[in-house]
Amino acid sequence: GYGASSRSSGGIFGTLKMVWQFGIYHPAFLLMSSKSILGVNMLRIADHRPEVLERCLTKVVELAKKGQIEPLPGTEFSVNQLAKAHNFLESRQSMGKIVVKWEQV
Repeated sequence: GYGASSRSSGGIFGTLKMVWQFGIYHPAFLLMSSKSILGVNMLRIADHRPEVLERCLTKVVELAKKGQIEPLPGTEFSVNQLAKAHNFLESRQSMGKIVVKWEQV
């Protein structure tokens, strides 16, 4: 997925990079394979229609509790790999959560 965070930190160059990463899609190819592309700005929904966001997130939690959806597996790092975890996050190549395990000694 693509998020607005890649756009927000890079000014015009961040926006151009995000647009380039999306690529070019012609509607005919999407129609032939019965596919679609949908973009949602969750922050805008939260600002203007928080009740909609609450209803959707509540439903997602219900589906997860029923085992009908599963979150993406995360990547774990130990506390001594904190810099590596941060670099991985900054690389924008992560999927799922990034977990740092703090071990008590």
